[in-house]
Amino acid sequence: MVLLERLVTILGVYGTRPAGPRIGQDAVVRSVAVHDPTEESTEPGDVLLAVGERDPVRAVRLARDAGASAVVVRTGAEDPDEAAIGAARAHGVVLLWVAPEVSWSQVAGIVFGMVLEG
Repeated sequence: MVLLERLVTILGVYGTRPAGPRIGQDAVVRSVAVHDPTEESTEPGDVLLAVGERDPVRAVRLARDAGASAVVVRTGAEDPDEAAIGAARAHGVVLLWVAPEVSWSQVAGIVFGMVLEG
């Protein structure tokens, strides 16, 4: 278990930036879900790693459907577009935008490590 704000701070060291709604100071991450593009639905979790999803608006919807308060997105673009930010705000999901030079392996290791270690 880790505070979402703390997770965002650590991911920020690796070039991840939040977008969308403000992060609640008491928002807690207890579980992580990983998007599987071969499946129809996504398992529930507090944070969704949208691996393989290049459409950030769809990633936000997947996070909402999974009950996640945040979604980690890596599309290869430097910055999220207005549609992605708007979707994040509309659904109350924090969009965590990963820099193109940061790999999913790095991001997943950090997220799982922090959540599992608390």
